[in-house]
Amino acid sequence: MNPLHPSIGRDPAGAHGTLRMWAGILGTALIYFAGAKLGLRFAFVAKQVTVVWPPTGIALAVLLVLGPRAWPGITLGAFLANATLDQPLWTAGGIAVGNTFEAVVGVWLLHRLGFRTTLDRLRDALALIVGGALLSTMVSATIGATNLCLAGEPWTNFWSLWRVWYIGDGMGDLVVAPLLLVWSRVPRLGLDRRRPPETAALLGSAALVTLLVFAGRLGIGLRDYPLHYTVFPLVIWAALRFGQIGTTAVTFIVSGVAIWSTANGLGPFAHGTVHESLVMLQLFMAVVAGSGLLLGAAIAERDAAEARRAADYAALQVSEERLRLALEAGRLGVWDWNVGTGQVQWTENLEPMHGLSRGSFPGTLEGFQALVHPDDRARVNEAIRRALEEGNGYDIEFRNLWPDGSVHTIGTKGRVLRDAQGRPVRMLGTAMDVTDRRRLEDDLRRHAEQLADADRRKDEFLAMLAHELRNPLAPLGTSLELLGSAVAGRERFLDMAKRQVKHLVRLVDDLLDVSRITRGKITLRKEPVLLADVVARAVELARPLVDARGHALTVSLPAEPVRVEADAVRLTQVFANLLGNAAKYTPPRGSIWLTA
Repeated sequence: MNPLHPSIGRDPAGAHGTLRMWAGILGTALIYFAGAKLGLRFAFVAKQVTVVWPPTGIALAVLLVLGPRAWPGITLGAFLANATLDQPLWTAGGIAVGNTFEAVVGVWLLHRLGFRTTLDRLRDALALIVGGALLSTMVSATIGATNLCLAGEPWTNFWSLWRVWYIGDGMGDLVVAPLLLVWSRVPRLGLDRRRPPETAALLGSAALVTLLVFAGRLGIGLRDYPLHYTVFPLVIWAALRFGQIGTTAVTFIVSGVAIWSTANGLGPFAHGTVHESLVMLQLFMAVVAGSGLLLGAAIAERDAAEARRAADYAALQVSEERLRLALEAGRLGVWDWNVGTGQVQWTENLEPMHGLSRGSFPGTLEGFQALVHPDDRARVNEAIRRALEEGNGYDIEFRNLWPDGSVHTIGTKGRVLRDAQGRPVRMLGTAMDVTDRRRLEDDLRRHAEQLADADRRKDEFLAMLAHELRNPLAPLGTSLELLGSAVAGRERFLDMAKRQVKHLVRLVDDLLDVSRITRGKITLRKEPVLLADVVARAVELARPLVDARGHALTVSLPAEPVRVEADAVRLTQVFANLLGNAAKYTPPRGSIWLTA
């Protein structure tokens, strides 16, 4: 580490985090102290007891937003606010502990109830009302009233102190906490998209109506009317058009103006003492604030549900469009038959597939059956029956008779959906025009038959040709034999003629072999044969061509006799063909080697 720069190696992020934490604690203490001083201006029962106590809502909101580490700020702010009064420090400390514990318990209860600070669900509004305003406030009211009685307040006043304390803290949770929670999210909510004229009209109307009802000098006749209920349309307006942001703002404006007016002896609740008037006002404002929170949450849930439904509808449209494109690409249609009602639903491409104009299909099973070719109708009905009764799949091809008289082939597949008792409820599947495929299959089948017939005719021709060629060869061979015995001077020419006859015979045999091979009827007569004999006969057959080309033929065989299991005739043909090819394609006067 460089000694000239001791900051190197430290964690600036951790230092900044600590600084932010202490800034949050001190800021919380300052805000809590200011709110406490404002609330204590309405303390008419005791110096520390007031029916207006905004710090409760401040403390709850701070712990929910900043987390539990901000609790020292609540304790410090509460202690300083109570220490400035003429009470012992231990009393101020006890009240501060009660205020802190109240906020901590409130946050714990809200977390247990699954509370979200967005207040966009009915369960969030109910959780804040029950867990925050009704339950957690009992902690501070109990600890605070006990401390005051221990400090000198008559114990006979305990429940009156507790009641006022409880109402004041509850109103702080209902009016101030929602305002801070919702408005802390304003930068993320995009309020610039709201319509400024309507916003100004709402806030202006809230201030004007509240001033007229609670601070105006109304005549005796008008004072007898419950004009304070005119604030409810304002709360409804705010909830419908602006959600919880508008609701909390209007509730805060109405509450502030009404408290100030009632404390000054004005408004419909200014009866009896100021304390009694404020208690009645706060009960009324509890109804206003609670109703506003619930209405705002309900509308937020509705908006969220509509947004989800719109998103689902958009996704459904995209999915349907993809399905439509896929069906068009695959030339498929989808059908759905309600077994109970008999109604049949088709995708739009099934009508032209069945030769109908769009919108002309009646949507019934009978309407579908009328489109089936009369000769196939019974078979289709039987397939449907088996699918319904036996649980088999529905897979069939049938002819479709178009109104113009043309016949097309439809291939369809489907399955049956059943209820819990196994009864068929619906049957759905796909259909495809397979006319072109069936036509192609028929063409292929016809061509295969034609090819088989041509192959048969070829075999017959080869057999006939071999027979016709063999017929003159037999007497020709006999005549040559007779000539050979009668004429002794022409042996060389007779030998040549005999070889040519043998060659023609071999050609005929080859034709017959081709015919047998193509029909798969060639048979091999295997027996032990000497390889040397096979080679000798092959050389004898190929010798005329070899000599005619002037080739030198060299044959190499093993010294020991070699026997093989083979068809002697066929093996001789193999060697003879090899020698013949070698003689044909070797340049004249070449050399040929046969090694076996």
